[in-house]
Formats: sequence, structure tokens, C-alpha cells
Amino acid sequence: SMARALSEIVTMVLTEAGDLAAAEQACNTGLSSCREVGDLGNLSAQLWNKAVLGLREGRLDEAEAHLHEQLQIAARAGLRPSVLVGLDCCGCLCAATGRQAEAVTVWAAMSALTGPWPLPHGPWYREHRHELSRQARQTLGQTGAEAAAERGAAMSLATATEYALMLAAPPRPAITA
Repeated sequence: SMARALSEIVTMVLTEAGDLAAAEQACNTGLSSCREVGDLGNLSAQLWNKAVLGLREGRLDEAEAHLHEQLQIAARAGLRPSVLVGLDCCGCLCAATGRQAEAVTVWAAMSALTGPWPLPHGPWYREHRHELSRQARQTLGQTGAEAAAERGAAMSLATATEYALMLAAPPRPAITA
């Protein structure tokens, strides 16, 4: 368990340092190990790392798939801190895909549910989120941004999780007749 947790931390440090290739390798190794033994806590964290790497490298479909799985596992296992970082990542995914109102809503829910405790991210991630949030609010205008933030702040953890799962759901194939 400690080795899997250390792999998660190594991935985060390498990502923060900008060595994304090494971070990807460490993350893949950690993911495999977590899946082999059913370590849901560390698996959730490594899936979050994979989603962040996907976002950082512009692989949005991949980020979306990893985030969706991460949120499912975190919610099922009752890992509240992992759900909260998943909500944060969902806001970044929404901003990256042009869904500004959804990004502001998810971040407001995450902030309201987190309270005064910081999430376990490095400074790059926090600064990036603040910039994306500023841009989203600017795009939405004051009225739109306030409405989105109010929606998010009113959400329970279960509602916010379901909302984020819906936002990170992979697209369904078209039905042909």
C-alpha cells in the first residue's frame, strides 16, 4: 500500500515539475499495481493523476474517461477528499471543453463542500484553476457567473458528484436505424 501511495506522490511531483513523460510512466505503473490488488483509494488518486495528465497534454477524451472512472470509484468507496479533487478536475475539464457555466458550477460546489481545508494539489494546479475560473466568469458575465456559482454552492455532495459524473461521461455512440 505504501509503494502505491508513493507512486501517486511521485506522479504528482513529476507532473508539477513538468516532466510529463516520467509522470505518465510512474502513473501507469501505479495504476497497474492498484488494479492488481483492488486498492481503491490509491486507484482513485492515480486516475485523478491520469486525468490531470490528459488535461495538461490536451488529451481531453482520455482525461474525461479517467475522471469519470475516478469519480465513480471515489463515490462508491466513500472517499470524500477524492470526490472533491474529482470535482475540481471536472471544472478544469469543463473549462477546457468550453463549458464555462458548468465549470463555475462544479467549482462552486467543490468550494462549498471543501470548506476551509485546501485540496492536495501543487501550486501549478491551483493557479491554473484560478485563471480558468477568472476566464470562465469573464465569459459568462457577472449575472451568468453568479447564477452558476449559486447553483453549485447549493449542491449536496451526492448531487455534485452525479452532476460531475454526467459532465465527464464519455459520449454515447449514435443509434442508427
